[in-house]
Amino acid sequence: MKNLQIEIDNLIREANELLPEIIKSTRPSDIRSKSQNARWWNRHRLHVLLDAAIETRDKLSNNIAVAPWFLVEFKTTVEIIKRWKDNPQWKGIEPSLVDKNNFTHTIGKLQIAEHIMKSGHEVEIVPRNKEASPDLRIKAIGGTQDWIYVECYQPNSLTGEPKHIPDKILNKIIDKSMKKAKRQFKKKYPGIMAVFSYNQSNINFERLKQKITNRLHKTDRPYLAGILMLNQSVLFKNMNKNASFTQILSVNFILNPSYFGRIDVISETPDDDSTLLIEPFESIKTEELLRKKISDTSRIKINKLSPQKIFPKIKELRLSIIEVPKPLSKVIIQSQNGEVYPFFQGHGNINYLCGNCNTVLAKHIWNLSISNIVILCPSCQFFNEFPKIEEIKYSIKGTIALEKGTYNFSKWVDVKQGVILFGI
Repeated sequence: MKNLQIEIDNLIREANELLPEIIKSTRPSDIRSKSQNARWWNRHRLHVLLDAAIETRDKLSNNIAVAPWFLVEFKTTVEIIKRWKDNPQWKGIEPSLVDKNNFTHTIGKLQIAEHIMKSGHEVEIVPRNKEASPDLRIKAIGGTQDWIYVECYQPNSLTGEPKHIPDKILNKIIDKSMKKAKRQFKKKYPGIMAVFSYNQSNINFERLKQKITNRLHKTDRPYLAGILMLNQSVLFKNMNKNASFTQILSVNFILNPSYFGRIDVISETPDDDSTLLIEPFESIKTEELLRKKISDTSRIKINKLSPQKIFPKIKELRLSIIEVPKPLSKVIIQSQNGEVYPFFQGHGNINYLCGNCNTVLAKHIWNLSISNIVILCPSCQFFNEFPKIEEIKYSIKGTIALEKGTYNFSKWVDVKQGVILFGI
């Protein structure tokens, strides 16, 4: 365990060299918190990490790791501060590390910024002001190089304690994420919510992912591109009596079906990425390492996600029935042979039904796909109208305009997300 002890000593020394004033100014309040028996999540995170590192170092002679997820977080925190110390934006970043409520959020924000920068994007930290503003902005690669904003959120319930999280808490996380998105993203600039977590179990991560997916499929939020989920977990190796703890960052992006912007957001990892883990892993619960013998664990530990197939619910909406339109007053689509329906198909989250007989007229499309168009139902011969959508302020992928008149369809039309078909 000598190598691990040296590594911990170096981390403690570097933390004190990098943030001497912050450690000094926040120590008295942290001492008071400890004297009042405050739980670790109600203390300043930097002192929690320092204490865990010091306690682990002192107990290594007994082959005990106090809290391995704290060691990984401490190592990641020190390394990310070292990289950002020389950045011109550091003067605006450093003050936020003093407040215990902002420390973890700031480190998570820098982690997210670095993850995005590795993909080649230009990332800027948005200066804080009196008004609410997103945390980051990213320039898209290629094309028109539009900007998209990112609001970072680090929920207290996802700060690292490995335990089951009730549905009620997960729902609150999503509710707050959606409220922050509504407050931060303006109509001219779409944005991404980034939810950062520490050391969450596969089950918690997948449950949260499923809930986010279902929520986005229920809500019409055209200015929210989606929710980015990042989870920092632990890779533990104990080979030849040399133990080490390393960070793993799991990333998932859940696209919002209501988003029609021309910036595509993906979170796929290339197969040739040097950071991609391809070893066989054995998964155990991190709390099994808590103040226990390191030698009792097996060769490798990882909180590795096992992706599950998610089946979001499809919304079914009934179209409005209107009177027979006057000639050349509207765009009217009808079946050439009386057998074409649905008229439109895609991979979205909505089925549009005839307002009279519930025949599916548009299947798996998006809420912004069709505007100001009338369909004559082949089943009941009632006229159904798609509502006129509100103007979207940001740039979308494309539009297709149809002149007023009657169009006979001989087969269904494939609809793409981001493209609006509208009648003029």
